[in-house]
Amino acid sequence: MARLKELETGALPIGWEVKRIEEVYDFTNKPKHIDLESVKQIPFIPMSLIPDDSLFVKNYELRNIVDLSSGTYIENGDLLIAKITPSFENGKQAIVDFNHEYGYATTEVIPIKEQENISNKYYLYYYLLKSDIRSLLAGKMEGSTGRQRLSKSTLGETSIPFPAISEQNAIAAVLTKIQSAIEMQKKVIQTTAELKKALMQKLFAEGLKGEPQKETDIGLMPKNWEVRDIRDLILDTETRNPEKEPAKQIKYIDVSSVSNKAFCVIGCQDFIGKDAPGRARKVVNTSDVIFATVRPTLKRVAKISQEYDNEYCSTAFCVLRADNTKLDFEFLYQYLLTDSFMKEIGSLQSGASYPAVRDDDVMRMKIPHPDIDEQRAISIMLKRVDNKIDFAMKKNKVLQDLFKSMLHHLMTGQIRVGDLKLA
Repeated sequence: MARLKELETGALPIGWEVKRIEEVYDFTNKPKHIDLESVKQIPFIPMSLIPDDSLFVKNYELRNIVDLSSGTYIENGDLLIAKITPSFENGKQAIVDFNHEYGYATTEVIPIKEQENISNKYYLYYYLLKSDIRSLLAGKMEGSTGRQRLSKSTLGETSIPFPAISEQNAIAAVLTKIQSAIEMQKKVIQTTAELKKALMQKLFAEGLKGEPQKETDIGLMPKNWEVRDIRDLILDTETRNPEKEPAKQIKYIDVSSVSNKAFCVIGCQDFIGKDAPGRARKVVNTSDVIFATVRPTLKRVAKISQEYDNEYCSTAFCVLRADNTKLDFEFLYQYLLTDSFMKEIGSLQSGASYPAVRDDDVMRMKIPHPDIDEQRAISIMLKRVDNKIDFAMKKNKVLQDLFKSMLHHLMTGQIRVGDLKLA
């Protein structure tokens, strides 16, 4: 364990110092001379192009200089920190990496440069991702609610721990390596999801048997497939009042329990019957498919796993229990996620501030209906792709947890880079 010294900011390794950010980083923002006669357009970075989950901002817009009424001068390599709420709280920051020497950005950012042999901009980038420093700075923002800003002076006067430049470089290198792995996994997830979308369109339009296609009310499909109402292919479900068993422990799935990215139940609430919410009335069984009828196009769709068998979900879900002699539940689940289904169900929603559809609207929706064997074969193909996405998402979660842990331990000196065994 490295020896620590006690400072008012906490314990730090020997050799580390606590300095104001403005002491070790350059806040100079003086534009270079621009010959307006020779330069007609200039790269401009609006807030919308600054990422909140990526190290670099590479994209920009070309703006006519004569049309540029305001902007913050920036140079390639500057670290841009969003200073306006909620962009600051959401972590919008990035290092400029474009093929121009200079440009302009929105006035709602603070550009920062490193000083050679003193500071590393990547070190500051990562330090400002720490939740405690974000909260500290957010508490010092000025202005009216909803339009608060972090001033350059407040950021510059903030004291943070600084190791020697060699250790700043090493810390930044470790965290960059982890972040690069996270971004790679995100690309894998995105690419696989796009491939699945294309595969779904092909399978639901062409099937697996190479049959001629026909045009139907819900689009092209193989000639021997049918178009059926969902209600003709499902079984009745039940409702139950958990208050009738006041001491019984129950699991309750509400709308927020379903991820509209992973399309699965990601958690539940535990109650005893007498304390159950009034919406806890619909009973779910293993292999049921639940579809949120509130804001349906948000795609809160999930399959019920054995963990939630005979438990409860909110009345804000339509519970679909496939008759397995007619309909494969996985086939149903996959079709509910298609763009065509979402577009059609979206056209049925009503209510301006609380758009919703009825259970009957969902059950009256039409779906393609091949024979059960072909349904299951299609389900297997799509499930394999889902498994790849799920594996990548789990790997990404592990990397994100590792990043948070290493960010804390490296920035406080509890772990020193020299103690790590790096490949």
